[in-house]
Amino acid sequence: MSVSSPVQQQFTQHFFPKDKKEAVTFFDLFEDDHHDLWLGTSNGLYIKPAGTDELIHRPLVYKGQSLWVTSFFQDGNDFYIGTDYSLFLYDRVSNTLKTLPGTEKDKVMNKIIESRVVSIIKDSIEGRPVLLVSPYGHFITYYDLEQKRWVSRLDSARNIIGNFKLKDNFIHKFYKARNGEIWLANAMQGLGQWHKKSTPFVTYETNDPSQKNGLSNNHVYDIAEDNTGNLWISTYGGGLHFKDAATKQITHITNSPNLLEGLQLDSHGNVWMISNGDIVKYNPIKKSFTIFNLPDIDKSGGVSGYFFKDSRGKMYVKGLDYFIPFHPDSVGIQRAPAKIWFTDFQVFGVSNSDLLQQEKIVLPYYRNTISIAFAAPDYTFSYPLHFAYKLEGTNSDWSESDPSHIANYANLPGGDYVFLVKVSNLGNGLTEIARLPIYIIPPYWQRWWFYVICAAIISLLIWLVYRYRINELVKRQTIRNKIAQDLHDNMGSALSSISIYSRVAQIKNSRNEKEDLQGVLEKITTTSTDVISEMNDIVWTINPRNDSMEKIIQRIESYARPLAAANNIAFHFAVDKNIRLRSLMV
Repeated sequence: MSVSSPVQQQFTQHFFPKDKKEAVTFFDLFEDDHHDLWLGTSNGLYIKPAGTDELIHRPLVYKGQSLWVTSFFQDGNDFYIGTDYSLFLYDRVSNTLKTLPGTEKDKVMNKIIESRVVSIIKDSIEGRPVLLVSPYGHFITYYDLEQKRWVSRLDSARNIIGNFKLKDNFIHKFYKARNGEIWLANAMQGLGQWHKKSTPFVTYETNDPSQKNGLSNNHVYDIAEDNTGNLWISTYGGGLHFKDAATKQITHITNSPNLLEGLQLDSHGNVWMISNGDIVKYNPIKKSFTIFNLPDIDKSGGVSGYFFKDSRGKMYVKGLDYFIPFHPDSVGIQRAPAKIWFTDFQVFGVSNSDLLQQEKIVLPYYRNTISIAFAAPDYTFSYPLHFAYKLEGTNSDWSESDPSHIANYANLPGGDYVFLVKVSNLGNGLTEIARLPIYIIPPYWQRWWFYVICAAIISLLIWLVYRYRINELVKRQTIRNKIAQDLHDNMGSALSSISIYSRVAQIKNSRNEKEDLQGVLEKITTTSTDVISEMNDIVWTINPRNDSMEKIIQRIESYARPLAAANNIAFHFAVDKNIRLRSLMV
């Protein structure tokens, strides 16, 4: 989030007094035991006594050359000053300096060519104390404090480039962590680690596109450690990174500015950075960025380089001819996030912006392909705003907006939706969210009452089919009952007649009435024949194999032909072939 004039007053420029026309560049800061600040610049030394705004200038000259003071290092009573000429021992009382013994014998440190000492740290090699020095562009150079000699890249006998496995000659900074580990910020080979062995060597962590984690860029500019031993790494071209002390894994912090320079941590664990001339703050807990866009400072080119921090937690950044002291706890944010506006609403590519005047947009089901345009005009921001959107009712994840700031949704089913847009500057915590309710009327076949009607119709059809089946079963049972009743009546009558005739026959037979007996027996025969015929008719009728026209025709023909023949009647039975193929349904 960019901050305007109220915050501008919290960052006050302190200009260097100049005795020449060239701009003064601020390189390094050192705080002594009296809390006096020593400022190394392209115009020598400036001393700021504690409790004052006074700057005491101490120009430094060696062999007729005005020196740039580019780095400081204190080791006990020895105070070292790195310059654009070489590394010097400096007497702060007499304001005199001298080169280290043996410097004249080393081809690099005797006089650094078109470079400067940018970082100094103390360590040991082969059990002897040494000063590790980065004369920018010349790999690592070290000074053996016991043997009083320099060892540099041009020392063929030592061959430190090969023995130390050095890959990058541009080392921005040595950083010693609290556990004693030494890290290298390299301009081309990423993050280096100095390993203390009998013969030290350096390993490198570089960008690997095939890996999910790791550096996103190989230009490591600065390194800082937090209270739990994790490393924060700034890259010039890849943004901010975090190296976990436990897992040793490097994670890229998304949404961070890409072109980062120096970084520093405050007492709350916030990470302060320099990017594109602006001061940037990252809150690791909220995962939010705050950009302090300072118009007055931007006019002079903005800030650059490194952050410096004194023992009281005050930080210092610098620009050409000035530096800015500030305390992180005193910097406030005094503006609200940008307001989001919906600028257009399209249906099938046709603008319907008048719908945006409604509290809730209502559309029929056949107008369900929409596009929504949005913007957050705020001309005080120097960094682009980041938009994300989602449509509640379809998915729950936020989608990053492309530069067109238009969200497209096709073939939306009927229902209630809420379109949400949020905007932030580099993802900072002050986020504005806009809401747009949308209702798409479902088609009638997707309405609840349609489902109820369909369910009722289906239920009715099922009931009708059920009733039809029941009625059919009742009809069949009725037929069965009628057949059974007819069979009972006919058979009962016939059998009764046969029984009576049989008794009569017995009587006639016992009386030897032959003529009358013959007549009774004929009646028994006739009655039995009729019973058999009726039984055959009933059995034939109830047999399902005879439920066809062909069987009916055969039955009629077999019945009629003997009758016709017995009465000398010519008989011919003609039937359409198609009728023979039909079946009868009971």
